[in-house]
Amino acid sequence: MKNTYKFLYILAAATATTFMITPAVADTSWTGNALDNDWNNPGNWTAGVPGVNNYNVFADPQSNGSHPIIGVGETANVGAWSGAWGVAPGGGTPVYPTLFGSEWGQILDIYGSLNVGWYTAPVGNTSVINMYAGGSYTAEGLALGENWWFNGAPGCTWNQSGGTVNIGYFFWGGILNLNGGTFTINEALGVTADPTVVADSNRMMNIAGGSLIIAGDATAMVQGWESRNIIEGNGLLGNISIDTTSTPGFTVITAAPEPASAALMGLGGLLLFLRRWWVS
Repeated sequence: MKNTYKFLYILAAATATTFMITPAVADTSWTGNALDNDWNNPGNWTAGVPGVNNYNVFADPQSNGSHPIIGVGETANVGAWSGAWGVAPGGGTPVYPTLFGSEWGQILDIYGSLNVGWYTAPVGNTSVINMYAGGSYTAEGLALGENWWFNGAPGCTWNQSGGTVNIGYFFWGGILNLNGGTFTINEALGVTADPTVVADSNRMMNIAGGSLIIAGDATAMVQGWESRNIIEGNGLLGNISIDTTSTPGFTVITAAPEPASAALMGLGGLLLFLRRWWVS
C-alpha cells in the first residue's frame, strides 16, 4: 500500500511537471524506417536516437514490421536515472523520463544496456521485451501492464534468459518469465500486484532459472502470491524456494529443485556416504 501511494504521488508530480515543460520536452518515437532494427540508428526514430535529454520515448508497432534491438555492447538511454532509488531525476526540477513500450504488439530485444530515468511501461496485445545474457536494465522501475494509463492491457510479457535488472519498484500486471540472470528490486518490498487494479488472470511469474531478489523480508508477500496461484517454479505453481539469509537485507526467490533433480542429489549424497564408509 505504501508503494502504491508513493507511485500515485510521483505520478501527480510527473503530470504537473509534464504540463509545465511541454514546449521543451524532447520526445521521439520508433519508426523502424531504416529497416535494420538498430535502436542506435537515428533513421529509426522520428526525432533521433533517444538520449539523456529525452523525457518520453515511444516504441509502437510499425507497418514495416520492424522492432528495436539494443545490440551486444551497445547502450540505450531514455533520460538519465538519478542514481538513487526513490529519487526523481532532474534535481530541483524533477523530470520523469519514460519508455512507453513495447506497446500494442511491439517487441524489444535487449542484448546490451538499457537505462531509463524513470519507468518502462509496456502494455498490450502480445507486447514483449526480451533480455538476453549480457544485457542489463537499470531504472527507477518497471510498470509491466500495471501502470497509470492502461492497467491490465493483455499480453504484456518480460522474458529474461540472462543479464541483470536493477530497479527500485516493480508494478506487476503482466507475465514475467525469468529463465536466467537476476531481477533485483531495491526498495523494501517494492512490488505492487493489486488484484483490484489488474486481474490475477493477467499476471504470472515463472521462475525457471536465475533469481528474483527483493529488498526486505518478502516471505509473507511471496507466500501470498503462492496462495493466489500467480507464481511458478519451472512451470509448477508454488514450486519455489524463498531464501532470506544468503543475501543480507534481501529475499532471494528461485525455482525449487525438480523432483528428479532432488532425487539425484539425494542419491549422490548416499553414494558419497557409502564411498567414505567403504574406504574408512
